[in-house]
Order: sequence, then C-alpha cells, then structure tokens
Amino acid sequence: MAAAALTASVMGLLIKQKNPELALLLSISTVTMILLVSVGLLGSFRELFHTVRTIAGSQEALTAPLIKCFAVALVTKLASELCTDASNRAAAAAVELAGTICAVSLVMPLLISVLKMIGGMV
Repeated sequence: MAAAALTASVMGLLIKQKNPELALLLSISTVTMILLVSVGLLGSFRELFHTVRTIAGSQEALTAPLIKCFAVALVTKLASELCTDASNRAAAAAVELAGTICAVSLVMPLLISVLKMIGGMV
C-alpha cells in the first residue's frame, strides 16, 4: 500500500503541473484503492468493538455512538485531506469543523449516560 501511495504521489506531482484535475482524480483513485485493500484489516477493530460491547453488556446505546464516531472521524479525515490536496484549505477546514460537530453530537447520548451512571454512584 505504501508503494502504491508513493508511486501515485510521484505521478501526481508530475501530472499536477500540466493537468491538476487529472492529478486530483489520480489521488482520489489511489485513496479508494488503498481503502478497499484496507477493509480486510478491519478485523482488529471488530474485535475491539466486540470487547467494548461485551464490557458494556451488549447495550447498543453505549457502543453505537463509538462506532459512528469512528466512521465520522475516518470520513472527515479523508475528505479534509482530499480538499487540501485540491488546494482548497477553506473547504478542508469546514469539513474538519463539521466532522467535529457531528462527532460531538453523536457522542452526547453516551456522555449523558456516563454522567447519569456517575450520578447514581454518588
């Protein structure tokens, strides 16, 4: 994967001088290819979420926000980097802000549950 990314980066630098749109398309294609290959490596994350779900007593209300927040973080990072690659830093900053707001809103129910549990212990 690293070799494919490095090769695409070098090709992108050469192409970007004459055709920036094609360089961006190459970048998006490379990212897509690496993500598809990486899907098989998600087994360790599945095990982690299974462990968290076991510890939480299979309560969907506790584990679902974690999984959603993880997905939001991945999509936000990828979209932000693609915007930066396209020399659109303002859009990258907006994507990061929107992703942060989305992640916080997804985790709020979990935070409220934890605070209620702590309140019940006192």
